[in-house]
Amino acid sequence: MKKQKLIIGVVVIVIVLIAGYLLKSPNKSVNTDPIKIGFVAPLSGGAATFGVPLKNAATLAVEEINNSGGIAGRQIEMIYEDGKCTGKDALSAVQKLINIDNVKIIVNAMCTGGILSSASIVEENKILLFSAGSAGLDVVDAGDFIFHNGPSERVGAETLAKSVMKNNKKIAVISGSIDYSVSLKNALIKNIEDLGGTIIIDESYVSDINDFRAILAKIKSANPDAIIINPHTEIAGGTIVKQARELSIDADLFGAPLLAGSKSIELAGIHAKGLRVMVAPELDKENSLAKDFLRNYEAEYGDTTLEFFLAATYDMVYVLKQAVEKVGEDSEQVRDYL
Repeated sequence: MKKQKLIIGVVVIVIVLIAGYLLKSPNKSVNTDPIKIGFVAPLSGGAATFGVPLKNAATLAVEEINNSGGIAGRQIEMIYEDGKCTGKDALSAVQKLINIDNVKIIVNAMCTGGILSSASIVEENKILLFSAGSAGLDVVDAGDFIFHNGPSERVGAETLAKSVMKNNKKIAVISGSIDYSVSLKNALIKNIEDLGGTIIIDESYVSDINDFRAILAKIKSANPDAIIINPHTEIAGGTIVKQARELSIDADLFGAPLLAGSKSIELAGIHAKGLRVMVAPELDKENSLAKDFLRNYEAEYGDTTLEFFLAATYDMVYVLKQAVEKVGEDSEQVRDYL
């Protein structure tokens, strides 16, 4: 893979594809059926502000590949399903893709709960599940066919905790209640306590609320030095920042990656000033592939958000192409190759 030029320079691991790759032979006809790839992400609800842009990035890659002749002469057919960032909906989407659409690879099942709920059926059927976003601690060990090329949650939690603890001792946490948020919160709390900090209040909210003022009032009364905002969507994150400052909470504000999204910053408005957020590495703007990708994405879909994850999604489609062209269609061979 060292020879493959990708936007993201360091990739954790990647994927597998069962798609007919038949060498031309006098005794065999060439398979021209499309290569089916499943795509699961939150395409509705609050998390759609993250899921839909990732769908766009994958679509851009598919269109480029198909317009250039496809994979070994075959077109890619991407089948999109809405996982809604819940374990139940993601599992239903995965079951449909496997049992009805007969896909052998599913990409971008970005929510931790969706991956964990689908792990057993994916492993049993040797379906490769490849995510550009979910790198939760439980995801890393979820199965042999489950991979990601996003940043490690473990490293992110360590980095954010160190930043929080530079000038603060008493820490408050407000988190969503989905698997990803809970996993990240637990990692953050452990790191903060290991560094000598104290979690003086730990509050969670249910995913369908958009008024956080009651929770924030409790946090304000605890008088923390800093607040870690660990939302389940960009909308929730931006709203929490805005409402915290409107309640005259003057604690330092720190955030998980979704707070860096364009929707989150838009909702927070002027209250985002001073907010410090754990983010994935920025794209190298001197990289010609990165520049081309961003230009093409913006021309097709408008403004970008969370550029690293967009680029990682785009890249994983090209990694699929490379893998199948190198070793053919057997899922275990492609997994081992990658």
